[in-house]
Amino acid sequence: MLETEENYLRALKIVVQVFKEPLEAQLPNLDSGLLTKAEISQIFAKVPPLIDVHENICRTLQSYIMHWMNERLIGKVWLDHAAELTPVYKAFINNYDTAIQTLNECDQTKPKFHAFLKAAESRLECQRNSLPDLLVRPVQRLHSVVLLLKAILEKTDRKNPDNAYLIKAKRAVEAALTEANESRRQTDSYAMIFKLSSEIERCPADILSSARTLKTELHVLSLGGEDEWAKTRNKRMAIFLFNDLIEIVKVRTGNDDSSTPTRRSFSNYSLTRQLSFSVLRHGKKKYKHHQQYMLASIRRIQSLVHADISGVFVLSFRVSQGEDFWVAQCLENQEGELEKFLREVADQTGVTLCTVD
Repeated sequence: MLETEENYLRALKIVVQVFKEPLEAQLPNLDSGLLTKAEISQIFAKVPPLIDVHENICRTLQSYIMHWMNERLIGKVWLDHAAELTPVYKAFINNYDTAIQTLNECDQTKPKFHAFLKAAESRLECQRNSLPDLLVRPVQRLHSVVLLLKAILEKTDRKNPDNAYLIKAKRAVEAALTEANESRRQTDSYAMIFKLSSEIERCPADILSSARTLKTELHVLSLGGEDEWAKTRNKRMAIFLFNDLIEIVKVRTGNDDSSTPTRRSFSNYSLTRQLSFSVLRHGKKKYKHHQQYMLASIRRIQSLVHADISGVFVLSFRVSQGEDFWVAQCLENQEGELEKFLREVADQTGVTLCTVD
């Protein structure tokens, strides 16, 4: 436990001492060709708070080992610091993608920084680790601590006073890891929705919500329907399924052939916030908003089986005047994609999926 903590803390300090501080020292030199203050912050700002927490943990563990007694409680050390782990790891993991993207962009576009990076990485203390190798350590650390606590617990007698602390510490570190990962998932999900909303002309503003997650999408050919849906006949459209609503859009001309993707799942989608903002620089938007329905308004989902045409389905919606229905044909290029999509809609809405011959 102590050895791994010392190695981890050493890696964090290398990031600061070998990379961050020399770059900051060059800031007064406007012609250095290295990094700006903002770029340094994006890459390194979340590392020092990790060092502060782990220095305290490491110092206590070192004291225990140097003056070992059977009454020493390793589990209590981690339990005492568990509350400090959550905020610093949430901040680091949420910023990790941005840090790596900024690092890669600067490495590729700034020759002097590239040279600085290679020279720094070749130093003896880096032990052949690149800066990305060092920056990924915090992403892995809490999981490693959980495994170490579990291993110590398995070898600790149940009557040992540390047994109870090890159990609590393991749970507390697991909770910190879970909260950090969940925070990142929410951040990534919001970034994905932001990116999508920026690609849809006249997209309803209220689609942006921290409680909303984008589940999947389906590209279709509209075959028409009632009222407004009759006007969409023979138009290429896309359906975006969220956890609480569906957004149905028209696919603009020029985005309806080679750019039509295979249905994707967004449950593990990871997107940097920088990338999400980059879409604002584009001109003509890929989609145009047509209709949006809360999932609770979906009344029926029917897959139609026909000898001469495949992939046809019907969605019907409750509206103030009664019921609207829309018929469409799946355009996805993988077998079974329509069934997967309709099943996911049914699961999200609780509506029974029907098949009509």
